[in-house]
Amino acid sequence: MRKQDRPFVGRREEMLLLRSRSRTAAEGRGGVVLVTGPAGIGKTRLVEEALRPDARSPAIPPAGASTPAPVGRGYCVADHAAPALWPWQQALLALTRGGGGPAGIAAALDLLGAAGRQNAPGDAASAASSRFAALAAVADAVLTAATVPLVIVLEDLHWADTNSVELLRQVAGGIVDSQLMLIATLRTLPDEASNAVGELSRLDSVDTVPLLPLTAAAIREYLTALDPAASFAARAGEVARRSGGLPLLLDAAARDTDSPGTVAVRDLVATLLAQLPTSARRVVQVAALLRPPVDAELVGRVAEVDESTAGMALDAACRAGLLARATSSLGVEGQEFAFTHGLLADGLTDLLDPVERRGIHRRAAVTLQARPATVPGLAAEVTRHWRGAGGDEEAQRCAARWARQAAAESIQASAYDEAASHLRTAVAALRQAGAGDAELAETTLELARSCYLAGALAKALQQCEQTAAAAGRAGRADLTAAAALVMRWVDFPQATEAIPRLCRVALATPQPAHLRSQLLSQLATALGEAGSTEAARQHVDEAMEVARASGDAQALLDAARTREMALDGPDDAQERLRMAATAIEQADRLGQPLSAVLGQQWKIRAAYQLGRLDLVDEAMTAVAALADRSGLPLARWHRLRGVAARAALEGRFAAARSADLEARRLGSRAGDAQSIGLSYAFAAHLAALRGDATELPDDYWPALEAFPPSPLMTVNRANGLLLEGRREEALAWYERLRWTLGEPVVGTRGLGVLMQLIDLVEAFGDPPAAEALAAQLKPYAAYPGAVGGPTVFFIGSMQGHYGRALAHAGELRDAEAALRAAIAQDAALGARAHVVLGRLALAGVLRRLDDPDAAAAVAGAAAAEARRLDMAGPLARADRLLADLAAARRAADPLTPREHEVAALVVQAMSNREIAARLVLSERTVESHIRSILAKLGYTNRTELVARWRA
Repeated sequence: MRKQDRPFVGRREEMLLLRSRSRTAAEGRGGVVLVTGPAGIGKTRLVEEALRPDARSPAIPPAGASTPAPVGRGYCVADHAAPALWPWQQALLALTRGGGGPAGIAAALDLLGAAGRQNAPGDAASAASSRFAALAAVADAVLTAATVPLVIVLEDLHWADTNSVELLRQVAGGIVDSQLMLIATLRTLPDEASNAVGELSRLDSVDTVPLLPLTAAAIREYLTALDPAASFAARAGEVARRSGGLPLLLDAAARDTDSPGTVAVRDLVATLLAQLPTSARRVVQVAALLRPPVDAELVGRVAEVDESTAGMALDAACRAGLLARATSSLGVEGQEFAFTHGLLADGLTDLLDPVERRGIHRRAAVTLQARPATVPGLAAEVTRHWRGAGGDEEAQRCAARWARQAAAESIQASAYDEAASHLRTAVAALRQAGAGDAELAETTLELARSCYLAGALAKALQQCEQTAAAAGRAGRADLTAAAALVMRWVDFPQATEAIPRLCRVALATPQPAHLRSQLLSQLATALGEAGSTEAARQHVDEAMEVARASGDAQALLDAARTREMALDGPDDAQERLRMAATAIEQADRLGQPLSAVLGQQWKIRAAYQLGRLDLVDEAMTAVAALADRSGLPLARWHRLRGVAARAALEGRFAAARSADLEARRLGSRAGDAQSIGLSYAFAAHLAALRGDATELPDDYWPALEAFPPSPLMTVNRANGLLLEGRREEALAWYERLRWTLGEPVVGTRGLGVLMQLIDLVEAFGDPPAAEALAAQLKPYAAYPGAVGGPTVFFIGSMQGHYGRALAHAGELRDAEAALRAAIAQDAALGARAHVVLGRLALAGVLRRLDDPDAAAAVAGAAAAEARRLDMAGPLARADRLLADLAAARRAADPLTPREHEVAALVVQAMSNREIAARLVLSERTVESHIRSILAKLGYTNRTELVARWRA
């Protein structure tokens, strides 16, 4: 019996949910539904019934609108045997079939094709950014097209390639504003939190519909509908037990009355196979091994029968319910056949004798490899059949060759996970074929690169070490060097141990100049990341010298990046500018936009420190142009982070928040945890700058817990606690930081800690720490500009922090000079927020220097600017300082303003009558004022008042 003719029972709640989501999508609020459950549970049948325009049950309303939405279906294939994004390509192609379909789907299909034709970038960051950009473009096109009701169904998502799942995640991120309903079927969701499908299920736009085995009541309804006259319904409990509630096995469990045991798929397969003519059975088993959909010509060639005989066998299998006619990948109806359920195909192949199975695999491999190379997934299929053809050397070498071809196609499609899977097959096949070390090293190197581009760094490192070992045995110094250079700019613990070892092995043999330079750069970088700063510096200069001699662009770029990483002193700004120029020039030669962005970021950092706003503007314009030209999300992220950092420095807090939010959304959409972490750091900086704990995100503290402990995390924690008024907790964390003031400042992380210590030092009254902090800050204070980085934030002139540290250490005159310089420098930078902080600190110093009038004037200017910029914390501090100064003034001078006027006229020897006339007062009032003046000042008469006042 055909699947669509079988009764459909027992899924009322699931049907109601799917129909509800269908109507909601048609009304303009799209969504994703994941239908999950074990094989044979009826996932596909549920989706088909839910999408029927007519409801078969009066309790279940019809699906969607009165006019059915177009449906595009795509099928994932096991074992990476289809090209990347294959299910999406099928689904979008189905929507455009016949020249129809929603406007815009054709454009999405074109973008999908472009996503499968890319050149592999040289590093993991570029690979991830390029892949994200391509998939984001497809997702946006699909969602743009979904301005009319639209349905996409992706079957067997558990077999999907990484890019297909990522595209689904991209679409799910914006689907609520569309009329798209996207349904995916998959086996039971994985438990691993890191699994991409598992992460997808936790999105707000995604509903999960788990299917459970059918109940005995549902099975009774099924059996009654199947044959009301038969006695099947009375045995519903037994059928439920024997079938396990799987709809696929109900018929076999109901009709096979000879055995009381449970029914397995093999029983169903044997029953269905027995319904076929003897001559058709082996043909259908061959079709099962060929991985459907299949055509009669291919099946006939592999089964060694003519096409007509194969066609009749496949038609008989269709009548028996084993096969169904399928729409081919080229959109031609009726030319291909697919099994009605994957479990049936598996069961048929299990019945084959192992020797016969190997023979079929060999004939299939030979037949398929003669087909055009443009056939989608051909290389992977040929690989599968050669692997199944036996363990002889010829079969395994053929498998390795085709697996490498499949990997090359996957890399071109940015499907690096799939490429790595194919290359693992190639390596295993070569080992089985007894290949030599050189050949194994070459293939293992390809595997290492694929793992690296896929972000599987630990696996990539393992493959690099295996490559180097095999290359060493084969005497291939070139492969040893290549293995050491696969993983660029990574800093996890295993890498910082292994990469120096790999580099030293490669450097121990003669290498071309450009490779030697790259190896030296790689070695220096790894040593620096491991904390061996001095050891790293020993290789930095040599790397640059050899790179310049070679003239190789990549070597020069690597050497510049390594040297820039080693620049961690206050006097390195000019050298950083030179390295930025080198990186920008070489990145342009190599066509590496992200490397060019990195060089521009170095330029921004150095230019700000030197107070060169013209260079800052020039570099930020270049970053924006690179982001627009390349379309890479990582380049756009760098541009947004730079905009946010500059806006915060200049006190444009609304613009800063907006750019940061956009950057964070971009990072979240790309799944980049590090970029999201920088948004938390930026939010903490805004909170400290404005003195307002409400700037901290709601999930700030849980997010902080997720990062590894470090001095940088400790200072962020202590400052956050201080802002929230949790002084005791903040003090405990601050005590863990005091030791850093006696250590040299190393790298941007060390400077980041130093930049954020001043608030804590002041808050906890720590003059010795202030003195040590001032000593650390003094070299940076020699420069007129801002310090920091465009990916996080800048602080204003270091003279400001230096002056505050001096003030708390008791060096008031030096503090005054530093703070006045800081105010002037910050004003020149446009760093208005830091002008406020500088004035506020200067007012406190002037007050301590016993110059209350000057202190009040500076504090008043600070308060006015803080009010304009909406800096709540500094404004409150300025208002408190002004109130304290006013109270001190009143305590020092008890006379009211009117009493001051009267006393001044008394000193001029004016009589009470004359004073009254001058001030338009009565004589009695003047007498009262004079008595009050004498009492307040402790004088006995007018004569003493005049004498003392004149003195």
